[in-house]
Amino acid sequence: MIRFSACQNAHHLLTIGEQELRLGNIRHGVSLLEKALTLAGNPALYPNVIRVLLESNCPDLARDLVAKGHALFPRDPSLSHWRNLLSPPRVRKVPARTTRKIEEVKWLEANSDKFRGKWVVLAGAELVGVGNTLEEALHNARLRGYTTGTLTHWIPD
Repeated sequence: MIRFSACQNAHHLLTIGEQELRLGNIRHGVSLLEKALTLAGNPALYPNVIRVLLESNCPDLARDLVAKGHALFPRDPSLSHWRNLLSPPRVRKVPARTTRKIEEVKWLEANSDKFRGKWVVLAGAELVGVGNTLEEALHNARLRGYTTGTLTHWIPD
């Protein structure tokens, strides 16, 4: 009777598992891959299996495998990388901003001649800062309490 080492068995299971995935036998392929990874006990094998799962259009299974691998090998940098890469996107609420600056554009069209060569800071149709340098114009706007929600523009000579 021929005895195989754990590494040889793991390699054999990995090969068959990958073939099963490519043939569309997802459950069986994943089962074989998980057995291979458990048998090998080596975090270095996980990235290849994760890639195979992703190539087989199984991102949820890849994500689950990464979670299991990371639980077993929490200090492995490759598994940490994959964990971050495959984690669901985080949604944050931010205050809504108006990107349309119609009032500011109208102000610039009406008043640009008076401020040639200057930096202007506008809040709506109101001039809240002006200066010869960007820093000076922003400083003047800050003195009036405007730190965000403004349009800063340089008017050429």
